[in-house]
Amino acid sequence: MQNMQNLSPVQWQVSENVCALCDSERHLAHLVMLRSRWFAFDATRSNEQGTGFKLLGSFARLETAMEIIESETLGIRQTAVQQPLHLHLPSAA
Repeated sequence: MQNMQNLSPVQWQVSENVCALCDSERHLAHLVMLRSRWFAFDATRSNEQGTGFKLLGSFARLETAMEIIESETLGIRQTAVQQPLHLHLPSAA
């Protein structure tokens, strides 16, 4: 097993419709935009049927979805005024 100290920090990879929380070796969670909602999936756990990732819910705000994912996958508890861990959103053009 690879030494966990060699992994890069967990960070968000963000695009217009899909986001992934990952390090250099693992995808921990995914966000998918569908019909103006962000659907959050925990990639570290299976759904009840064992056919895919665990759905954590759908959210209107990207930031809220990211905070929920971080809380569920990384065990981080944050207040609403704090920024999510390693949030890297593209700048508006």
